[in-house]
Amino acid sequence: MPTIPPISSRTERFVRFLRKHAWPIVIGATLLCAASTLLATRLQLKTDLAELLPTADPSVRELRRLQAHLTKLPPNLTAAQVNALEKRLQALGGTKTAMPHAPMPKGTKGMTGIQRTIRRR
Repeated sequence: MPTIPPISSRTERFVRFLRKHAWPIVIGATLLCAASTLLATRLQLKTDLAELLPTADPSVRELRRLQAHLTKLPPNLTAAQVNALEKRLQALGGTKTAMPHAPMPKGTKGMTGIQRTIRRR
């Protein structure tokens, strides 16, 4: 039967220290986690991948030019225009709203929620 090597005195002292000061260590670790969480909420995360690309690259310059051009374009329809259009369509006698042509989410129990939404419009 193999023998277990003896534990060094340094390890024994460390274990005794941990047993003696267990609660202050736990409280200190909790406070440290809370402080780091508060500081992490102040970080500004940049998720725009264009900022990570080199600025001198011609494709990046073209991307920024295209973004500037697209933001200057007017929107197709505003929310007020969409509501007015829906009211006009209902006045014409269209009682059914067109369903979107997208796959239905899995796990839904029938179409009761969608039908209720359509009836409310």
